[in-house]
Amino acid sequence: MDEQYTVFLIGGDTGGDEQAVFTPHNVGTRCRLTCSYCNKVIAAEEDDYFEALCQIRKQLEVGGILPFCYGASANVFPEGTVTEMSRGLVVCKVKTGERPKRAT
Repeated sequence: MDEQYTVFLIGGDTGGDEQAVFTPHNVGTRCRLTCSYCNKVIAAEEDDYFEALCQIRKQLEVGGILPFCYGASANVFPEGTVTEMSRGLVVCKVKTGERPKRAT
């Protein structure tokens, strides 16, 4: 995979305009996600990219930083078939009382 995703970071000492670059890599059956920001690199390897993002979020939260993207939203969840087909790059955005909607 040669894709990269640029995401704004909020909180911490970012000043509101700091960006991170997330790069997914297939490592056999595992999904490795790398987050580069402020001359730092955080990486996580999980069964899918959503879970890898969750691990990176935990590390960013220590510094009071959150990525500003759907994957970091409280109402976004992996959903069986969607997650399996996309390896966690596509998840469902859910609102109470509504059917899930695709969020990338």
